[in-house]
Amino acid sequence: MPSFYSVPLIGNPAVLPNLMVEDVDKFQKLPFYLVMNEVRRFPMYKTWDSLFGSIKWQTNMGSIMRGVRPEPSPEGNSFVYPANITATPNRHIFETLESIEEARVKLQRFESKQFYFLPSWQDFRDNQLKFNHDDIIRQVALFNEKFIQGAVYYRAPNMYICGNNGVNSTFGSSDLLSGSIPVGDLPSAAADGTITNLTGKNDNFHGALAMIPTQPLTLRNLYRACQVFCEDIGALPFEGTLNTPRDNELVKGKYVLIVGQQAWMRFPFDAAVNQLKSIELDLLFDGFKGSLFGMLTCKPIKFPLRFNELGQFVAPQIVEAGSNKTRPNPAYTAIDGDATIGKFEVAFLCGADAWRTLTVGPPPSEFTKSSMSADKFYKLNWNGEIQLTDQCLVRYSDGSVDLNRYGTNLQLIGQAAVGALAGEVNNVLPIVFRRSIIASTSGSNP
Repeated sequence: MPSFYSVPLIGNPAVLPNLMVEDVDKFQKLPFYLVMNEVRRFPMYKTWDSLFGSIKWQTNMGSIMRGVRPEPSPEGNSFVYPANITATPNRHIFETLESIEEARVKLQRFESKQFYFLPSWQDFRDNQLKFNHDDIIRQVALFNEKFIQGAVYYRAPNMYICGNNGVNSTFGSSDLLSGSIPVGDLPSAAADGTITNLTGKNDNFHGALAMIPTQPLTLRNLYRACQVFCEDIGALPFEGTLNTPRDNELVKGKYVLIVGQQAWMRFPFDAAVNQLKSIELDLLFDGFKGSLFGMLTCKPIKFPLRFNELGQFVAPQIVEAGSNKTRPNPAYTAIDGDATIGKFEVAFLCGADAWRTLTVGPPPSEFTKSSMSADKFYKLNWNGEIQLTDQCLVRYSDGSVDLNRYGTNLQLIGQAAVGALAGEVNNVLPIVFRRSIIASTSGSNP
């Protein structure tokens, strides 16, 4: 249950959708409003979790996840040569092996700043609570997304380069890079954010990588990447998505491309779009869009990975000095400029069974049922739940600190266990390309 602070709501009742409740008054109180808000907003930020979040978090599950993956016997012959039926038959003896992966479970805590509230004078929901609750839900969900994306990226043994110019002898001239890609675990960071063990895909690697992509993510490049993904790497397509109340038909039997919105919006104006018969960009299902070549579904995201010529990843947003407004980072959004501009972007071509991750957020299946009792509601427990508490310290203007004895200071808190267990890491292919936008009517491309 996500809240132990039982303040009644003022204003419109917050009734959970699609539920027949035993006592309406119970479901108009703050805990139910918080749950409704989590159920509604968590899916807005789920991409990686929808693809790979298959491990249900449980208390006392231990600090290390271990996975054993059976490996099928290989197809080792181009032809087969059975003996005549009158002769002694030949035998094929097959052996299936196992690969073992381990990963440590991580723990992250999230807290809002304290906010001041007088129940007799303020509408609890319509003032600070809703905005703060929306924001901390977003931060919890995005943290899990970034964690999974980072684990996948740093362990990826292959990369596809759009328009490799071959100028770097380390990488060669092939669009598919394999042996030259460093592989390592997700780096750790100190409390101040300093990365402590970045040894694999570091700034030097990305600086060298920035020298070779010359083309944007065109449909031709994407089609070629799919060919490589299927034939050279042997990735398997998805059979649906996880953490959704129903199977995602648009994903079944297809690969998934996680790509930035800017690159996605170029596809309708691509030079090859008229030559392709199997392309439907207007399809939409549970946040997954389009069907490309009959074998690929896209998931556009707002903040993809972008790095500059110095090999540094660029933050998507900044706080504007003076106004305290959260604004897009010019170094992230600009296409051209000096060496600090994020001119290069990473998309991810994903197949099935690549990773398994801990799920974060309320289980959607529990809230799509036709009925739920208040007793069952209060027994629900999930990873990443948000709580509202008045158990905090108050600092007065004279510098003294006291307990929050009057209950006027509140704070939203939560913690999430995150973990990513590798399956077949080859089944995710990062695609690195030179950013570009749609040309203007005059033919220029700013």
